[in-house]
Amino acid sequence: VQRRVKEGEQLVILDDVVYDLHSFMDDHPGGQQVLTEFIGEDISATFRGKGEGWHAHSVAAFSILKQLSVGRLNNGFSGLQRNGEKREQSHSVGGTASCELNPDRALVWQVGYLGERYDEWVHTPDMTSEPLRFFESDFLEFFSGTYWWVVPLVWMPVACAAIAAAMCSLQPTSCGALFALGALIWSLMEYSLHRVLFHHEPRTYWEITVHFLFHGCHHRRPMDRLRLVFPPAAALPFVLAVFFCYTTLLPRAAGLALFGGSLTGYVLYECTHYHVHHSQFLGYMGRLKSTHLSHHYKDHTVSFGITSSFFDFLFNTLPRTEQLVTSK
Repeated sequence: VQRRVKEGEQLVILDDVVYDLHSFMDDHPGGQQVLTEFIGEDISATFRGKGEGWHAHSVAAFSILKQLSVGRLNNGFSGLQRNGEKREQSHSVGGTASCELNPDRALVWQVGYLGERYDEWVHTPDMTSEPLRFFESDFLEFFSGTYWWVVPLVWMPVACAAIAAAMCSLQPTSCGALFALGALIWSLMEYSLHRVLFHHEPRTYWEITVHFLFHGCHHRRPMDRLRLVFPPAAALPFVLAVFFCYTTLLPRAAGLALFGGSLTGYVLYECTHYHVHHSQFLGYMGRLKSTHLSHHYKDHTVSFGITSSFFDFLFNTLPRTEQLVTSK
């Protein structure tokens, strides 16, 4: 193993089985740096959380690692496959045989047939970062994925325009207070939508299909960079509903200031959500990353806040300390 590592391969050992991490380095939720320091070593104890600062990995993590197996140690010697050699297991849409899904076909019209098996399937993460194929149509497929920077590019000019229009009629302090209130309202909406709407248990074919489109796809493949934020076209009806609600119930200027705050909060939510999956942080952002990763890889019934854990604290849905997935 050490000789192969010196040749540039990224191997680790767990319970005398050798795993090649090459294809997983960029997708590891805790960051590539954590894996790098263990290349060539036995990670059996660390993987199970034995040692200060390390967390015990989930069943999903064991399942992911199993797909990277390249051989077993035998009396100190190993007969290992090389990079690119065919393995017995490979990344797929996840248990396609047992779940009766065809990995060569678009997923959206298949997932509804999983029925009662859908909940278990969708909450067993597939850690590849390759985008899932939603539709057979290239046209529909193009509009089903969105780069994270599209969200601020589309919505921040709208938020700024609303705030500018509000300031024509309001004092700066009043506008600022309404803006902050709008951001707080969004934080509550963020928590409520995630907990109540996105994590209800769909049962019928169409409920499952819609759930997969809006949120299930992200839980199935958390590292899919194109399915971490809502396409602007999908978010538009909700944005319009919030806009008309605020400006109908309140004086127009006050409604615009409130709307500007909520829309800015939404943009921060989308950007934060993307980067807690694909960037490394310390401090406050590091804690947000830990709690959100615990939602994906430990327990999807906790940690519904993305930009803040305030409402998780308020409604007692914070993860237990032992559930946290840290970057170490």
